[in-house]
Parts: sequence; structure tokens; C-alpha cells
Amino acid sequence: MSVKIVDASIHEIQLKTRMPFKYGIATMTEVPMVFVTVEAEVDGKTATGTSSDLLPPKWFTKVPDDPIEKEIADMLRVIRRALGQALGQVGDSAFDLWRILYEKQAEWAKASQVPPLLAHFGTSLVERALIEATCRANNQALGQAITTGLLGFDPGEVHPILKGQAASSLLPSQPLAKVQARHTVGLGDPLSANQITEDDRIDDSLPQSLDQCIEAYGLRHFKIKINGDIQWDLERLKSVAKTIVQHAAGDYAFSLDGNEQFQSITSFRDHWNQLHNEPELDSFFEHLLFIEQPLHRDVALDEALK
Repeated sequence: MSVKIVDASIHEIQLKTRMPFKYGIATMTEVPMVFVTVEAEVDGKTATGTSSDLLPPKWFTKVPDDPIEKEIADMLRVIRRALGQALGQVGDSAFDLWRILYEKQAEWAKASQVPPLLAHFGTSLVERALIEATCRANNQALGQAITTGLLGFDPGEVHPILKGQAASSLLPSQPLAKVQARHTVGLGDPLSANQITEDDRIDDSLPQSLDQCIEAYGLRHFKIKINGDIQWDLERLKSVAKTIVQHAAGDYAFSLDGNEQFQSITSFRDHWNQLHNEPELDSFFEHLLFIEQPLHRDVALDEALK
């Protein structure tokens, strides 16, 4: 197979959130969204693919003092760089072309002192659009394209422990027909309808508070944000737990999202022990699936921890 990117474009729109969303050190009320389109030649067939994503502040870099405008400009910069790197590139498959782009973007990022996570945000947008273009050129859905080998995906190239394994041997023969929706409970989300003031009430007939969302959508899986302040987290978790237990089915499950609030394993462990030892949360924690991103990335990605 031969895959070549012959054209690419980026389009940006501005969105306003339905209600403020507080996560980590940021509260989002509006955010840009970008659409990346690539035109690819796949074994002589021309097809287009599109990817899109938000440009969320304080996510790729955790620098409190950086202006939001600078962060958005930095995200657009890495996307445009990836698009420029991709134009004219040829690979033996979509995966091979992604590897070429990844290495070029990584080399540029290192020389330009751009954090890898931020740099490869651009890579991933091109990758996603390229996958769609390859699928469309061959009239295959994503699940089929992965298991048939159309994309050229080699798991061992990403994780050496998977060397010699084909994607088809690691995945079910048919994609899942449905997935479980996981509802994020932001740090500032109202938990009950009576907590919403008249000024904050959204008049669009859709549920707004956590209890309303559970009742309206039958939610059973949740992602609960914590902020690293033990007293605040304890009281918040007690309130969230009460709401979920009262309104959700008994087989509910949840994860905690630390949003990189902890600077050491010790501080996180101490925080977790205090949460876990709270008697009011005993039965609630029986439904815990995992804890996501507790450590700041500078700590989590430290080679000494591996």
C-alpha cells in the first residue's frame, strides 16, 4: 500500500460552554474548536478525512501564569507544524506515515523546547484525519480497518511487549455495539436542582444538576474531579456520593480524577488515605474503578519512577 498526504487545511470556530466547567486550575466558559481536514492518496484513490478537537486551556501545559491567548496560540502552532510536516509525506500505510510524522514532530519539538504532549496534539489530529481518509478510500469502518490490517497498525512498534501480536488477535472480531456513557462531575457542577440559583439556571429544558442528569439519562458511570484540598474533597465527595447513591442504579461505578494536583507520591498517598479512611465513604469506595492522573506530569513522567 502507498499513502500520501496531498493537501491539508485547518478551520477554527469559537464555542461557549453550556455552563462553566471547572477542572484542575481552570474554569472553562468558552473554548476554540479546530477541524483538520487532510486529502490523501491511498493506492491511487483520493479521499478526505476530518478530525476535530477543543483547544482546552491549562490541559497540555500546567503553567498557571500563562495567558489563555498564549496557550491557544501554542496549540495552533503545533497543529500547523504537524500539517506542514505531513504535506507530501509518503508511507507504506497510514501507520507508517504516522510514524514518520511522529518522529519529525518529535525532532522539531525537542529543538524548539515544546513539551511532547503538546507537540503530538498536532500529530494526533493529522493521524485521526488520515485514518478516516484511509477508511473512506477503502470503504471500511474503523473496526474493520484495524482487524483486517488496512491501517498497517503494528502494536509492537508502540509497545515492544506486544511484538509479534496482530491487532486482530488483541481485539474482538466485531466492535462493541454500545458503550457505557461516563458522566464527568466537574469541581463546580451543581449536584442537586435546589443548588441552582435563578441567575445560574439554564432555560433550555435539558438537565443541569447531577441528580437531574442521572434521572434523565439513566447514568451509571461517573468521573469525579477532586482538587487536592483534603477538607474540600472530603465534603465534596460525601455530597457527590449521597447524590449518586440516591439517584443512580445500585451497580454504579466511578473514577476519581486528580487533574495532576499532587507533586509527589507521598502527598497523594496521604490524601488518598484520608479519603479512603472516611467512614461515610466506605460503601461508596467499593464502586471505585481507578484514580486518574493524580500526579503532576513532571512527576509522573520522571524516569526514576519507572
